[in-house]
Amino acid sequence: MTVSWNNQYNPNELARYIEECKKVDNSGQAHFEGFRFMEYEVLLYSMLDFPDAVPEIEGRRIARQAIFRAGRTGEIVPNNLLAEANRLTQEYVQRPLERYVLATTLSFLTSASLRRVRMGNTIVIFEQNLPYRYQSGRVQIVENARHSLFAEPPTDYLFTRVHVSAKSSYEAMDKAIDTLDLVRGIWNWFHNRRHWIRSSSGRRAPVNKIVLGPLHTLHYLTGEPATEAWWYQPEYCGAVSPYNPSEDDINSMARFFDDIRNRLAKSNYREVLEQAIIRYGRSLDMRDWEGAFLKLWSILELLTNSCHDNNIVTARRAAYIYEDRDFALQVLKHLRDYRNRSVHADVGNAAIETYVYQLKGFVEALLGFHLGSSYGFESVEEAARFLELPSDRDAIETRIQMLQYAQEFRGYTQT
Repeated sequence: MTVSWNNQYNPNELARYIEECKKVDNSGQAHFEGFRFMEYEVLLYSMLDFPDAVPEIEGRRIARQAIFRAGRTGEIVPNNLLAEANRLTQEYVQRPLERYVLATTLSFLTSASLRRVRMGNTIVIFEQNLPYRYQSGRVQIVENARHSLFAEPPTDYLFTRVHVSAKSSYEAMDKAIDTLDLVRGIWNWFHNRRHWIRSSSGRRAPVNKIVLGPLHTLHYLTGEPATEAWWYQPEYCGAVSPYNPSEDDINSMARFFDDIRNRLAKSNYREVLEQAIIRYGRSLDMRDWEGAFLKLWSILELLTNSCHDNNIVTARRAAYIYEDRDFALQVLKHLRDYRNRSVHADVGNAAIETYVYQLKGFVEALLGFHLGSSYGFESVEEAARFLELPSDRDAIETRIQMLQYAQEFRGYTQT
C-alpha cells in the first residue's frame, strides 16, 4: 500500500519552488514563507496517487506534513517528498479505529419521533435533546463558532448523533456526514419525487424538506470534544421551517428507506449509486438554484456514464428510459442548452426554479432505473451501454439479427 507520483505531472519544478520558499530555524524546523506555499501544498496532493484506503481529507493532511518532514531532512526534492508521504501513509494505515460521535441538528421539529438508523457499523440517532455529556462539550464550541455564520442557528431542529468508527477525527467527520447525507438523500428523494413542479416568490428556499443544521461538532464516546474545531455550512443564511411529520409520514419514509437500502445492497455498483444519492441531496439543499441545476446535471452525467462525453450523449441516454423517449429528449435538450449557456456565458434564467424541478425529475428517474433494474448490470458503464441501444422495435430486431450473424461468422456456438 504505497503512494506514487501521478504520471500526468512532473514534480521536479514543484519541489524546486517549495525549496525556494523554505526557511530553517535554529532548532532545525522547516518553515515556509509566502502565500504561494498554499498553492504548492494543494498542487502536491494532486500530483500524488494515494491508496484507496486513504480518504481525501487524510491525503491532503499527509501531503502537507510530507513537505515539512522533507524540509527537515535537507533539500526538498521529489524523492524525499514521496518517501515522507509513504511514511505518513503507513502511520495512518496502522492507526487503530476509534469510535467518534458527530453531534448536529436536522430540520425536523424537535417533537418528531424517528427511529435510529444503522448503516453497517455507523449508527444515526435522533433525539429531542443531546445527552448531557455531549451538551457540555458542545456548548462552548458552538458559542465560539457563531461568528462563522451569517444568521442565527435554529433553535427548534431535532438533535442528531452519528456514531462512527475512524482512524482520525477528520476521517470520522467525513464518514459521519456522508452517512447522514445518504440517509437524508433517500428521505428527501421520497418527498421530492412527488412534486414535479414548484413556483415560489420572495426569498429562495431549498427543494429539500430535510436539511442539515449549520454547525457540527465531533466528540468521543465520553462526550468530550474530539477536537476544538467545528464544521459549519458556509452558505447558511437562516433556518428553514422545521418539518413536522405525521406518524404515517414517518412510516412511509421508513418503508421507502428500507426498500432503497435493500436495492443498494444488491447493486453491483453500490458505491456509485450511494454517491449519486448523496450528491442529489446536497444539490437540493441549495438556495442557489443555478448552482443546484449545475450539480444536478453533473449527477445526470454520472448516472449515464457520460462525464467525458458530449452533452448530447448525456441527454440521449437519460431519455432512453422513458416511454415517450422523443419528448423526453426534447426536454433534456432544452435543459442541456441552458446548462451550456449558463456555464459558458454566465446566463441567468427567470424560470430557473422550473428548470431545477425538471432536471431533478430526470435524476430521480435514472436513480430509480439503476436501483429497480432486474438485468444485473455489473457496472454503471454496462448500464450506460444498455441506454445506448435502439428503442424502436424494428431497430432492436435488426440489432439482434446482426449479432446472430456475427456469432455465426465467428463460429461461436449458440447456447
